[in-house]
Amino acid sequence: MGFLAPFMVRAKILFQSLWQLGILWDEPLPDDVDHLWVKWKQELEELPLINVPRALVPVALVEAKRVELHAFCDASELAYGAVIYLRVETSAPLALVSLVTAKTRVAPIKRLSLPRLELMGALVAARLVHYTQRALSLPIHSITCWCDSEVALSWVRSAASRWKPFVRNRVEEIQQLVEPASWRHCSGKDNPAD
Repeated sequence: MGFLAPFMVRAKILFQSLWQLGILWDEPLPDDVDHLWVKWKQELEELPLINVPRALVPVALVEAKRVELHAFCDASELAYGAVIYLRVETSAPLALVSLVTAKTRVAPIKRLSLPRLELMGALVAARLVHYTQRALSLPIHSITCWCDSEVALSWVRSAASRWKPFVRNRVEEIQQLVEPASWRHCSGKDNPAD
């Protein structure tokens, strides 16, 4: 569903750090890692308190005047990911917005620049948009992908052939999945994927 993505990425980061430290399964955890693990487990016990609505939109879609998908992507030195929202405008002057799905990934152990990680987040967003569009089987009027990285946006909006293989390969796939004109900039503070 995606509601758990921010929670689960912390576990992924924790497991990656354990692997990097070379800690075996029967060894005690270092104090800083143990503290993070205990905190994560405590929050795990609170997950049943989260109420997730069954319906993406609490109105019949026949009342919908316009259906849009909005994807937001972001990255940090530790992880990157994307979130997809469905926005439905009804005949009443009302817009309903629902979180559809989200996906997170841990940043590779080999350090990458932040713009490259942002590009990887954009690729996750493009793949999620493509998957969501097929899974929902709705008449989608528009798709907008939002990114807070000007560098990643410039890559996505330009010809893939201009770039070296790492960027080129990702830009080619992104452009096959989502039109380059569908990409927009949003500030980091307004990015729900942040």
